[in-house]
Amino acid sequence: MDTFDRSYNRPPYYDNNGYQPEHNIYDSQSPYNIYQPYPIPPPNVSPVPQYLPQVTPHQSVAANQQAKSETWCSPSRQKIIFIVAAIIILVIIAAVLCWYFLTSRCEKKCGASSTCVRSSQWCDGADDCPNGEDETYCVRLYGKSFVLQAYSPARSEWLSVCFDDWNQVYGPMVCQSMGYKRSSYNGSLLEPVTADLDGFASVNTSVSFTKLYTSIRTRDYCPSRKVISLRCIDCGQSTKQATSGRIVGGTAAKSGDWPWQVSLQIGQSHVCGGSIVTPEWIVTAAHCVEGNYASARVWTVYAGSILKSGGVPYSVERVISHPNYDSETKNNDIALMKLKTNLSFTSSNIKPVCLPNAGMPWTQTQPCWISGWGYTYQGGRHPVS
Repeated sequence: MDTFDRSYNRPPYYDNNGYQPEHNIYDSQSPYNIYQPYPIPPPNVSPVPQYLPQVTPHQSVAANQQAKSETWCSPSRQKIIFIVAAIIILVIIAAVLCWYFLTSRCEKKCGASSTCVRSSQWCDGADDCPNGEDETYCVRLYGKSFVLQAYSPARSEWLSVCFDDWNQVYGPMVCQSMGYKRSSYNGSLLEPVTADLDGFASVNTSVSFTKLYTSIRTRDYCPSRKVISLRCIDCGQSTKQATSGRIVGGTAAKSGDWPWQVSLQIGQSHVCGGSIVTPEWIVTAAHCVEGNYASARVWTVYAGSILKSGGVPYSVERVISHPNYDSETKNNDIALMKLKTNLSFTSSNIKPVCLPNAGMPWTQTQPCWISGWGYTYQGGRHPVS
């Protein structure tokens, strides 16, 4: 025990004698166990150097950046992000639904095919349907006698519809296929065959009649020598018997002279004139409805009076200008107005104008009637009434 205690309390031994403490009572030959523990260090003194823990550069985060990150993820920011995302999703859904309903609407179907075309593509001279059904036996009214005609692709010509095999019930159906309403149907008459006709169309009675262009057959002759004159609407009936004067000046009109004439007004102020085409459609000039005047809600149509301050008011639902209207040259200067409520043709002062048919005999000497509230003299003013 004495030996152990004495060895334990012995000072540390160094191999380099030059560094031995002076007055060491132990010499270098003294036995020394290198595996014996070092002396117990004093309290609170570390036997080895102490270092602060180091943070690698890529882990370092600036104090201001950390504050920003916490602010971006705050509950208020998350709420704003959620609302914006929800609005974007709703807008996308609405756009998709609008696109679906607009593109899925089928105006005219190509026969047995599922292909659909717009009404404006029907009978426009180009085959838009897979089998060309949109250009097969198209229908029109021809000339001043309103002769019913159907187009034959096999003959590449328009053929007048022969009276043979014709039934009066076909009239309203044919007018409806051309865009008129059955309620406006005015009747069918007979016109004598002219000498220059060498081909005809007639109703194919062996098939069910649905539309004229699907129920037509061609023939070289017409036994009855009569063709159909179709009136889809009672139009162009005026009480005017004679005209005089020019556009500027003219003569005062009487009630019923021009029953299709309407006054197009904004804020009870006359802006332009128009003509009644059907109970719900008015035709006017495109230059009247361009720019700020293109909005339907600013317009009111007054019908049934020769006075600008009179007539029955009608609100406008839509304004449609010709897609190729040129405001500089005034080419294609035509527009349509659709009324919110239909006009009533019970009064003799409210009647539609006739649209010009193909084959009208226009000549340079053709007399024309023009109505409206124009200037009373060159460089003058519009009439007050």
